[in-house]
Amino acid sequence: MKIMHIRRLITALGAVALIAGSAITATSNTARAQDATTLNIAFIGAGSGTQAEVDRNLYQAAVLAAEQINGDGLTDTDEDRYQLNVKYYTADSNSDVSDALTDIKADGAVAILGPNDADRLDALLNAGSPSVAVLTTVTGSSRSNVFRLTPDDTTMARMIADYLVDQRLYTRIAAVAADTESAQAGIKEFKSQAGSSKIVADLTQASDADDFTEEAQTIRDARAEVVVAWTLDPQMELLLKALRVEGWNGLIVYPALDDGFVARVGAENATNIVGAGAWSINAYDAQSQDFVSDYAARWNGQPSNNAAAYYDAVEMLAAAIRETSSGNSASSIASQLRSLRDFDGVQGIYNNAESDDALLFQAQPDGQFIEAARYVDGDCTTCLNTIVPDTTTETPSDQATITIAVIGTTDGISAATGKSALQAAQLAAREINDRGGVIRNSTRYTLVVKGYNAADSAAVSTAISQAKTDGATIILGPDFNGHILSVLSAASSNSLPELVSATSAQITTSDATDFVLQVRADDTVMAQAAANYLLNERELTSFATFAARTDYGIDTITAVKKSIDDSDDGRVVLSLEHDVDQKDYTQYAQQIKSSGAQAVFVWTTQPAASALLKALGDQGWQGVFVYGYLTPEMAATLTVPNGIEVIAAQTWWSTAGDWASRDFSARYSTRYGTSPTPQSAAYYDAIYLIADGLSKASASASSLRSWLLDVDEFRGVQGIYRPSEYENGEFTRAVILLSVGSDSSGIREIARYDDGTLLAR
Repeated sequence: MKIMHIRRLITALGAVALIAGSAITATSNTARAQDATTLNIAFIGAGSGTQAEVDRNLYQAAVLAAEQINGDGLTDTDEDRYQLNVKYYTADSNSDVSDALTDIKADGAVAILGPNDADRLDALLNAGSPSVAVLTTVTGSSRSNVFRLTPDDTTMARMIADYLVDQRLYTRIAAVAADTESAQAGIKEFKSQAGSSKIVADLTQASDADDFTEEAQTIRDARAEVVVAWTLDPQMELLLKALRVEGWNGLIVYPALDDGFVARVGAENATNIVGAGAWSINAYDAQSQDFVSDYAARWNGQPSNNAAAYYDAVEMLAAAIRETSSGNSASSIASQLRSLRDFDGVQGIYNNAESDDALLFQAQPDGQFIEAARYVDGDCTTCLNTIVPDTTTETPSDQATITIAVIGTTDGISAATGKSALQAAQLAAREINDRGGVIRNSTRYTLVVKGYNAADSAAVSTAISQAKTDGATIILGPDFNGHILSVLSAASSNSLPELVSATSAQITTSDATDFVLQVRADDTVMAQAAANYLLNERELTSFATFAARTDYGIDTITAVKKSIDDSDDGRVVLSLEHDVDQKDYTQYAQQIKSSGAQAVFVWTTQPAASALLKALGDQGWQGVFVYGYLTPEMAATLTVPNGIEVIAAQTWWSTAGDWASRDFSARYSTRYGTSPTPQSAAYYDAIYLIADGLSKASASASSLRSWLLDVDEFRGVQGIYRPSEYENGEFTRAVILLSVGSDSSGIREIARYDDGTLLAR
């Protein structure tokens, strides 16, 4: 299921006023085909008060879906055409629900959305047991015609337990719950899944308690690392205050966390609190971001967390209609919903029109939420492998060290990149060692990171030999293409695996791929991601290319041209090459402007790219300038002319919007007083990859190399690593696209790709 862009939305109605006691219809203004049959979808919501505002938000999401479906056209297997009409039926009381059901039956609705609370849902089910499908976010009903759109409390409790115990590896957890039936059921399931050995404090408090001093002291004295609180907002606020007074600042999981709670306690007090839910407007995926954008454009507001479920509900009804030969039959639609499999919605994956997918989200210092973990079918699909168990209390019989050599340029104009890579590796090693190192076969291994300065390929070759002499087991680096391409055989000659952050595509096409392994996406992968973005998301059609006459430049531009040639509408109108010692770029800029290119792909040196950008600005060209070698140093001095948008294709950036990146950037900045570079994330992940291999293979260079090449999936800060899938020495195809502001300070993420798939926008 693909959400349409705003430009594809059909002309919509203005804001809908919800009037108590009335039935309000919202349909598309697009003229319906004369042969189309209108199918009514009933939405039951409140007509006044706070609940009406909640229900209106959900209703608008359903209307948005119907409008988009109608705009694309809806037919069944007999090619009969249909238009969806979402109609609002007000019901503020149980008796209103019964009256609404009478009207719904009279109108021949094919499905019912809502009600959105348990009391009104019970009233609906008790008012004549409607035979049509009822799709709702309320959980707990066992009626065959009721489809649960969100996970129940049991699923949430299991997800939280998995996240804390199996993913974050916490071993000291405090459980706090109100004495209500629902809270006790939730915390009981959590404790069952987490295991009694992990619960160091088990506390129950009255739902109207107003003093949590004793509980906070108990949590502190138990040395709990994390608190799971299943309680009400007033009690959670009091508990949080009491914990802060006691000086406890660990992680808190509070499933009911929302904007209102953060506003009441203050963002500065909520930054270590994680909430749980079926969906969030801050979900880090392109489909969710499209929905939020479409909703904002249509309704001039933000969807609530349950809005995605009602949007998906209408999409699933349309999917059911497409699979039946009698789409106007409520019973046939319900039957198709029951057999629906692997429906990819905004909120998650649905089976039988029900979803057990959920998110954990964490409050940030600015008061916003960020997705911390995503669960699909009970499995965390975004949790990191850069966390190791705490082995400090174990007593292995032997001690050993494993030396990891980091080769890079740590002085001169390129010192910042080399230092940031070395520091990231040292940070990861420190974290692992602080948790007891790696224990395997009764031996505790301590990681030692040793840096080697190398300013050219000859120095790299010398450094590899010296690292071998110094007892290194594995090498990280170098970063520059020119420093590695001419000495690719040095690693194999010394029988040392070498994980490089250099991005030339020639590294993975050489005969050295069994020893020289690439831990960042190569240039062609980055350039093709940018091409796909401009073709598919921006819908540009006219492109120019500009490359230095080097292997890395020509190879990359060749890949870009192929992507454009393979597209439906894109074309390369101009292809330019230049010598690396070129000084004047005016003529090239004139040619690009005259070509009518909407975007130019630039793969060359940083001085050449900066000079071409200035020349294009002088010529008055307007368009998108795509560059693949942006660094923080270059960004700090780059001047972007008015009318030109600079998009940088990179492997990672410190402003990336996902939780893993933000968390890593914060820890790195706290330790070193500066932001990490793209290379930092790769080297940080590499140390954890090595530690994982050390725990599962052995400490020998040959065993580690074999294990690394055979890794199926490893999730790190930079992205996902799949060396066994690529089978050519590539480890990852994670790409981030950045928009560089005209003052060079406003660098922001605009898209995230993995192996050509758009992950986030």
